[in-house]
Amino acid sequence: MPSAVEVVDLPKSSSATLRLVQASEAEMIESSTMGATSWRGPLNVGSYLRREAHLRNQVLTRNGGITYWVLVDTAVRPAPGHTRTILSSCETIRKRGLVVQPNGEVKDVISHGIGSVFCNPAYRGRGYAQRMLVELAKNLDTWQQKDGDVAHFSVLWSDIGTVRIYHLRLV
Repeated sequence: MPSAVEVVDLPKSSSATLRLVQASEAEMIESSTMGATSWRGPLNVGSYLRREAHLRNQVLTRNGGITYWVLVDTAVRPAPGHTRTILSSCETIRKRGLVVQPNGEVKDVISHGIGSVFCNPAYRGRGYAQRMLVELAKNLDTWQQKDGDVAHFSVLWSDIGTVRIYHLRLV
């Protein structure tokens, strides 16, 4: 069931109580349903959600290949039967990367593609997507890395031409 929060009760994006966490199954579905309005194209919402479920079970995405993230306010307990209020959401896909070391050696590494960055239209303009991406960058440094390695890079994907805007706000 969707979250229940009034827009006037939203925290500032700088709040210490905001956390980036892995989405529960219900939060992942809620986030996908909200994002459907922007990304479903000619599909109806039900068809879009079925397509997303299919895509979650491909070779690249199964077995931890895809992770769904949500930015939430830990100071707010959800009402019974509701999910946490999703302030912003995204997904990451684990990808193999190759990095050339200074000595010319090529190193096989784990990188991450970031996609489906979304903020409920009622919550936009408050800095939540920016805060989420800053927190995500911190998490991805060690997320799914082997033997204490750190991430060498990640890539932000967009179908709607806003990557440049997000990047400029993050630096």
